[in-house]
Amino acid sequence: MMRSPFAPLNLAFNPFGSRSREEQGELAVVDSWSFAERLQEATARVALQFMGDQGYGKTTHLLAIRRHCPGPYYHFADGEPVRMPSFHPGDVVFLDEFQRLGRWQRRTIYRRAARLVVATHRDFANEMKMAGFQVDSLEVRDTMTVDRLWQALNRKIDAARRGPGRLPRLRHSTATCLWNRHRGNPRAIEAELYDTYQALKELRDV
Repeated sequence: MMRSPFAPLNLAFNPFGSRSREEQGELAVVDSWSFAERLQEATARVALQFMGDQGYGKTTHLLAIRRHCPGPYYHFADGEPVRMPSFHPGDVVFLDEFQRLGRWQRRTIYRRAARLVVATHRDFANEMKMAGFQVDSLEVRDTMTVDRLWQALNRKIDAARRGPGRLPRLRHSTATCLWNRHRGNPRAIEAELYDTYQALKELRDV
């Protein structure tokens, strides 16, 4: 049986490779409980809107909140036909890349939904308010700090553990350098770390 190239690092796989949606939500370092409580305690129609550029954590926020408030999740991929999501009026509905829906599609969702959590590059707060929602909007870039980034990256290393013992952890100083180099973009930072850990030959902190 072929030995994994990550075995000398006490890792089962590259910590910064692709993850399932469930793993993304589980490993996220975000304030998901406060958002979940906002949804669970709502007595009126409520929408949470996470805005930002690509790679800054909009999807991560949705998946982390969804762990506490299960509900249908739809990602509207670029270049693919947009299908209307299917859900019940009482569901918490998670809509990723919300800006790719047309106006009539958004209006249909507004009529049918009571609790929305959306990730978007555009601000739809006024539109949602006019449709009767109480809206909380958040720029995801404002939620991330170097400390949170460092915690999240080391959490991914922990989740790739092969067995008991030491792991090749990420130093806080390295996280700070990566933060400055990539202007706080977690996706770009993880892409660089993927290559770093792919080339790592001995168990040492990075």
